[in-house]
Amino acid sequence: MRSRRGLSELIGTLIALPLIIAAIGATVYFGRGFYLRAALEDTASVGARWASTSLSGQQGCAQALEAMRRTLRGYYIDPAGARITVRAEEVWGRGLFARVSVSYRLDQRSVPIFGPLLGSPTVSVSYATPIDQFNARHGEEGWSQCSG
Repeated sequence: MRSRRGLSELIGTLIALPLIIAAIGATVYFGRGFYLRAALEDTASVGARWASTSLSGQQGCAQALEAMRRTLRGYYIDPAGARITVRAEEVWGRGLFARVSVSYRLDQRSVPIFGPLLGSPTVSVSYATPIDQFNARHGEEGWSQCSG
């Protein structure tokens, strides 16, 4: 501190330190969000695949929900915090599609700087796949909507 060089290095460190902390906070905040988005996209595609290829509409919903819960656990995400919806919908005369929607509120309050500033976002993903009706899988009993 006795020389000007020591004082200028101290001031440079004091200026750079908040910028480094902000860069780390931004990386953690957005990295967690992108990880969750990728996990939900995988979960939705797994659920849609199970829902559209099962033996019946009721069984398809149950199998899709279970497969999606297992996929979330595989990503170390608590399935109890996810809102999952499986339903059938007609898409512009192209037949019946299984649409799976998954949303999850990501708690970001513990992330430095950006957590309290930007809050906790809700990430939502939707995925649809055609239901194969020519294999007599969804015939008489139809399709039921389910959520978990």
